[in-house]
Amino acid sequence: MRLISAFSIPMAVSAIVLAAPSGYFTVYKREDHPQKAEIELAEKQLENVYGSIRSFVNETSFDALGFDDHFPVLEKEISNIQSVVEKIMPPKRELSDQFDFVRDKFRTMVASKENILGPEVAYSPEDFVISSITDLEMKLLLVQTSRGAPDLTRNDYVGTVIRFKERFSFLEIVKDEMPPISTLKFCALEFMFNKVETALRLLASQFPVTEI
Repeated sequence: MRLISAFSIPMAVSAIVLAAPSGYFTVYKREDHPQKAEIELAEKQLENVYGSIRSFVNETSFDALGFDDHFPVLEKEISNIQSVVEKIMPPKRELSDQFDFVRDKFRTMVASKENILGPEVAYSPEDFVISSITDLEMKLLLVQTSRGAPDLTRNDYVGTVIRFKERFSFLEIVKDEMPPISTLKFCALEFMFNKVETALRLLASQFPVTEI
């Protein structure tokens, strides 16, 4: 009986381990990730890039010329970080999500820069809405961390988010009153508005009860 018991214990443990959800392994091994140093460096670099692109924006304006001057350096840094993120095995979901968020903000800033520095043209209503919602999405980074979470260290966090929400509501009205547009542009606009609305909902969820 003792011999059977001695062998049955590891077999039982093995069965438990095999039956464990896959997420269990991620949590258990996270601290012992074989590339922990590379992960920490990539996270630090992402914070630095995010801080850099933030410096070109305030609530009412965007230094498009300054961003344009620094664009090549920032683009190279993001490309280098991407190479590191893609080489980390097993992948680290939190790092990948953080990279995707920072890169997405960078691309939104590029689109805003092109809208500002592009050729002088008479904007159609849809061009105005596309440009404006892109600008708003970019400026949300003022109240977001490099991971997309609410940045509660921001001065006047509640007031800033409320003003962004008011701007969003205004753009929704303009969008709804636009003349008919192509299906492709309509779908693109809906995607952009849904994205900003989701972000604003998360940001507003951090308001004190008295502010809701």
